[in-house]
Amino acid sequence: MREALAHALTGPVNLDERDGWERPVDRIHALAAAQAVTLNRTARECALASLGVSLIALKAANRPDEYTRTVEKLMDALMWLRPRPSSKQANVIARQAIMENVVDHCFTCQGRGHVQGDNGVVKACSACGGSGKRRYSDDERREALQMDGKEFDRANRQLGEALKFLSMAEAEAIKTAKKMLEKW
Repeated sequence: MREALAHALTGPVNLDERDGWERPVDRIHALAAAQAVTLNRTARECALASLGVSLIALKAANRPDEYTRTVEKLMDALMWLRPRPSSKQANVIARQAIMENVVDHCFTCQGRGHVQGDNGVVKACSACGGSGKRRYSDDERREALQMDGKEFDRANRQLGEALKFLSMAEAEAIKTAKKMLEKW
């Protein structure tokens, strides 16, 4: 579904009318409506859906113009945490979380999950454990967040929460868009 929504955001929009066919313009409308639909949803669910739409546009549709909006929406979500990060910390944490979410493929196997060994045998990638996903180390995070000690420990926990928010946001946006497409 994520790919279909991304294609609708980036591809040519065909406005041909065919009953019973889901068109890219329908997906665009469903995605836009996912941000606005408030019926039977909490304010957080609405905020997460809106964040998810921006994240899908940034990551799957390759829309760099959504980066600033995604950072701002994630910073707002970080203010739900206790203790709250400062505005400056929230900005740094949000940027790192988005970077980790968008640049998530393993550089060793290029996201395939396997590599060819010296003798030509295909084996699971040792860097990612065969998942194809990049694992960011604490040292990489410490350098990106530019924090040490207890401040880093707290920011690292908040970064974990930010990554959960991004995952939940993407799921909420897709779930809402699916509901909207089912209604039509």
